[in-house]
Amino acid sequence: MKAQYIIAPVRVELADAYPELGQVRDAVSRADWQALTSYFDDLPPGADAGEAVTVAARVASGFLQQMHFQDPASPLARVLFAARLIESGWQRRGNRLARQVSPTAFAAFHDFLEQAEDLLAGIGSVPTLDAAVWELRMVTARGLQMGHQEAWARYQAARAVIANPLGVQIQMAQQLCPKWGGTFEQLHWFTAQCVREAPEGALQGALVAEGFLEHFLELDNSRAFLRRPDVKQAIDDAARRSVLHSDCRIGRRWVWAHSCFAMAYRMMWRGRDARPHFAALQDRSGRWPWEVFGGAASTYRLNYLVTYLGGGWRGRASPIS
Repeated sequence: MKAQYIIAPVRVELADAYPELGQVRDAVSRADWQALTSYFDDLPPGADAGEAVTVAARVASGFLQQMHFQDPASPLARVLFAARLIESGWQRRGNRLARQVSPTAFAAFHDFLEQAEDLLAGIGSVPTLDAAVWELRMVTARGLQMGHQEAWARYQAARAVIANPLGVQIQMAQQLCPKWGGTFEQLHWFTAQCVREAPEGALQGALVAEGFLEHFLELDNSRAFLRRPDVKQAIDDAARRSVLHSDCRIGRRWVWAHSCFAMAYRMMWRGRDARPHFAALQDRSGRWPWEVFGGAASTYRLNYLVTYLGGGWRGRASPIS
């Protein structure tokens, strides 16, 4: 860990944390469809395009809608416009509990998601977009309250065309949280299963940490839960098998993965084990899980500082930093 990152601006947005995604954001901002198309065309089959789609959708612009209207048969235009509709819908709904959302906001939320679902359902298999399509369809299924049977069906459909679809698994894990009608028993079983099925060095291990963080947050931030021997062992094993494994390489969603482990170890007051993750992240945090405690950037910086002052300079970066 380095002291310079205590005061450095924190890169929270995906396009800042992953500089290569900056060209996606810039292309949408410039309304440059050719540049945007070129980015996605250059992706290899089976690529995880989910975060690139998210970056495009977060640019407040009517450009994506315009491109879909000009070429409604284009799978890329449909995916990006659907993602924009989903982003708009969640902005209307907010992150509040369902009982705290007004009927008007809920109606607008469902309208946006229903439009997105119609667009996504009409897309055939596109090797460079399949992962993003199924990730978005998991989101619409959850937001439209289609139920766990439909969510599982979509998850299995995604697995049939994508090996270990991490973005889809992240969304399925959310579906299994009690706040969306699941149970923590289901959630922890699922995340452990994802790790077992993925090769060593894959980022699926962070699903385990994320699942326990979700559980921790539902228990009024009870750190006693995270200190349970079985919980500690599960998180340790997941970290060793994923981001701390010698076969792990930089890939899409690695900021999310290290952030999950960094936060989990900080909440356990295990600074020594949090250090490798902060050392890998440096000035990159992403939004989750830091935003649940307030501003993502300020929360990340505070936790980085506490870890550093606890001797964090002796921590080594993980193999993928």
